[in-house]
Amino acid sequence: IQGLLHDAGKLTSEFNNYIRGISGVSKGSIDHSYSGARYLDEISIDMPYRKAAHLAARTIISHHGIHDWVDDDCHDYFKERISKANGYNEVKSNLHMIKGETDIAEILEKAGVEYKLVNEKILRTGVSGKCSKEEYAFYLGMLERMLQSVLIDADRSDTAHFMNEIPVETYIDIKALWRNMDERMNDKLESFADKTDRISVQRKSISDRCAAFAENDVRVCRMIVPTGGGKTLSSLRFAIKYCLKHDMERIIYTAPFMSILEQNSDEIRSIAGDAFFTEHHSNALAELDPEIEINEYKEYELHTERWDSPVIATTMVQFLNTLFSGKSSSIRRMHRLNKAVIIIDEVQSVPIKCVNLFNLAMNFLTNICGAAVVLCSATQPVNEETDHPLMVDENSSMTGDYRKDFEIFKRTEIIPCIDPYGYTYDEAAFFCMEKFHSAGNLLAIVNTKAAALRLYKLISEKCGDKAEVIHLSTNMCPQHRRDKISRIRELLYEKKPVVCVTTQLIEAGVDISFQCVVRSAAGLDSAAQAAGRCNRHGEAEKLCPVYIIKLKEEKIGSLKDITAAQGIALQMIDSGKYKDYQSADTISDYFRMLFRARRKDLSYNTYDNETLVNLLSLNKHRYEMVTKVKCNPYAAQAFKTAGSLFEVIDSNTKDIIVPYNDEAKELIGRLERAKTDCHLILRKLQKYTVSVYTGTERRLAENHSFRLLECGAAVLDESCYDKENIGVKLEGAEKELLLF
Repeated sequence: IQGLLHDAGKLTSEFNNYIRGISGVSKGSIDHSYSGARYLDEISIDMPYRKAAHLAARTIISHHGIHDWVDDDCHDYFKERISKANGYNEVKSNLHMIKGETDIAEILEKAGVEYKLVNEKILRTGVSGKCSKEEYAFYLGMLERMLQSVLIDADRSDTAHFMNEIPVETYIDIKALWRNMDERMNDKLESFADKTDRISVQRKSISDRCAAFAENDVRVCRMIVPTGGGKTLSSLRFAIKYCLKHDMERIIYTAPFMSILEQNSDEIRSIAGDAFFTEHHSNALAELDPEIEINEYKEYELHTERWDSPVIATTMVQFLNTLFSGKSSSIRRMHRLNKAVIIIDEVQSVPIKCVNLFNLAMNFLTNICGAAVVLCSATQPVNEETDHPLMVDENSSMTGDYRKDFEIFKRTEIIPCIDPYGYTYDEAAFFCMEKFHSAGNLLAIVNTKAAALRLYKLISEKCGDKAEVIHLSTNMCPQHRRDKISRIRELLYEKKPVVCVTTQLIEAGVDISFQCVVRSAAGLDSAAQAAGRCNRHGEAEKLCPVYIIKLKEEKIGSLKDITAAQGIALQMIDSGKYKDYQSADTISDYFRMLFRARRKDLSYNTYDNETLVNLLSLNKHRYEMVTKVKCNPYAAQAFKTAGSLFEVIDSNTKDIIVPYNDEAKELIGRLERAKTDCHLILRKLQKYTVSVYTGTERRLAENHSFRLLECGAAVLDESCYDKENIGVKLEGAEKELLLF
């Protein structure tokens, strides 16, 4: 019914003259979206399927952009739009041109039956089998967004087919694809079959348990696997077998950082095959072949806009944008989450402010849309213990009793060395040097870029020529960091002395292994992730130390999440209650205390005590302001406002291109000369781009340290970039960036 009536407003002489270019009317000035909605409202008066008709009508009104149904001025926007009359009678008289012999009332009646069934499911979607009023309204909003996604994708694809911009979709025998992937997975696992060491045997056990778990009817389950346990292959093996057993349509893998995504995408691609796999993130086309780059770019853009490949690998940012961003390009993808196995890698990385949004969205996808969600991490948060709890399956552990896995994979010991007064930078540098001399190499992880730089300089002075000291920071462009990490791996492989000083950017997904780690106090999940960079492959054949210290000079006051996490971790350490700071039980207690302390922050606070959970559900602050609003209280969502406010990461940054090497300089030259296809060059320059916050940008601008090109890109002066140790030289606000 959406597809049939969404463009009914074009059935006028005014639009006909516009499309033929003989009216002089500007693009977008003719409202063609209200007529189909008004028609549905008219024919459904006093009918039992009126709610279904209104749901379809709302998506028709919004198929070129979402709206707030009740705004700050307390307008009922739906009523306002369907009250329009311009050209409506002409539309009705011409409606036979698009509906032909179709009986719209009959279709609406069927839609009404479907709506009733879905509505009954939603009413039962709650931990106790019944959802609250707020959750009910939220799920209805998610249903509308899902239908909006279907309409936007169908509308744009149909237009593209008509204009011959994209070919008509070819049929994929999805069952055959899952069987082929299963065979390739078995071949890959066969290559490990001869390994009989304890770690390999346990990895096989984990993989086999994950495969067997696919027999279950899964909604939300947990894959609790220690670092090094073969999480990527095991979760993919489960997903393939689950797709085969339960007729699923898609596998979607998400990771919080590109370091994890790029590494694991190669593994997933080898199983899925290039033709059936899309890797969606900002660096995916950085290495295009110049001979075919334009066509390849267009093909890539199409697949990332539609998520039409059977297997998708993407970042947490893109995944959450698909669910909550106001951009039509994000909404367009959402319906691909239906009947999908969704693997959430490092689930603890869901930002604190997004926890309740995430919980509610996963509940909707699994209970209403037939999705199966796998929460992967050695450090599992307790999302089922919030005001809007995640509905985790009763039989939730994919690997069963995972305690033996953790015992066998235990390679490190977290040792708190908390001085009541905290360490100065100089004392911390001395502590690191002492531990370095004992271990032969050392990784020091702190919470801020300023602390990393200060500690790096002090350790370099104290170390002299006893070791190569390496600094890593997000003030370095991605290629610079990759080069440094390659150098670290080389030194470790050759068993040469090396000290690395960095921030938490190294904690997730970087396959690197030191003999000793010193971690500035943050959350216990951060300590456990830091431990994953220590004795990673068990090469020391003993437990290696991960020391936690507190830096009293480290300024983390503006980093609310880290400050709160540090407070909880230190409180747990001070209690003396916990023996193993990496155990699943300890981590659960940590997240339980953290979520309790941050309870008011879990629903994405915005302004004036407003939250995105409220804006996307009852929108009660607006709805209750005046009594004149007569719309359905469960259909008052402020989609546009919520979508514009939603950001997984703060956007008060500026991307600055740095002349890191000859390739970067050559690309900058091309960009300066380019008249068209600048986007392709900018895509290639992603790996030579640093995102700086307001303070750094302001100081760079004051010093005339970057120039703006005609295309709008900013290029850093070469003198302001240290290609060896530091990256961008001027420091600004203290934050770390997720890469998307």
